Amino acid sequence: MKTSTSTGASPLTRRQFLKSSGLAVVASTFAAPKAVAQSAVSPTQTLRVGLIGCGGRGTGAAAQALAADPNVKLVALGDAFRDRLEGSLATLKKQSAIAEKIDVPQERCFVGFDAYRNVIEHSDVVLLATPPHFRPMHLQAAVAAGKHVFAEKPVAVDAPGVRKVLAACEEARKKNLSIVSGLAMRYSFGHREIIKRLHEGAIGQIRALQANDFRGPIWVKPRQPG
Repeated sequence: MKTSTSTGASPLTRRQFLKSSGLAVVASTFAAPKAVAQSAVSPTQTLRVGLIGCGGRGTGAAAQALAADPNVKLVALGDAFRDRLEGSLATLKKQSAIAEKIDVPQERCFVGFDAYRNVIEHSDVVLLATPPHFRPMHLQAAVAAGKHVFAEKPVAVDAPGVRKVLAACEEARKKNLSIVSGLAMRYSFGHREIIKRLHEGAIGQIRALQANDFRGPIWVKPRQPG
């Protein structure tokens, strides 16, 4: 998914964690492109971040977003399962560098399939890290509420979902909102420089390519008792 940008809009500067922080979050998820939009929040105010999807990817995204700027605060969490939410919150609070930026009381811990609505309501920027079949619905809701979004990849699992995402991005563009997708190495300056040099012929004409990506075994995460 391409980054949604607003032509002619000034950068979010510090608040554009959707450019520098929020995008170091997919293994460098937030660290990247020019996703710029005019923020509805003054640069002197604290940017409220909400996390929807409290698994490992969501927890990592929240941690990196909080580490990106002194005026960023995590204010709401949402997940279908309470044990995942509580585990994520506990993990984040153990990180001394960001612990003071966590302001998530029990009344802003939302559990259930409709938890995303409440998280969106309390946030300026929403991190979407649930399983991808929920992404189009969550993205549409966030854009409709006028919120900036970091949406983890993949953004959909079927053609109807992709069309919903494209429509949501178009609506975000009209509203001057930023949408950033987790595209990992596509945001890496090192990888981008290598590709640039290859295209310029630095190693001559490439006749064949072979790539391996070893990710380890399938994750198994049993639910906690109780």
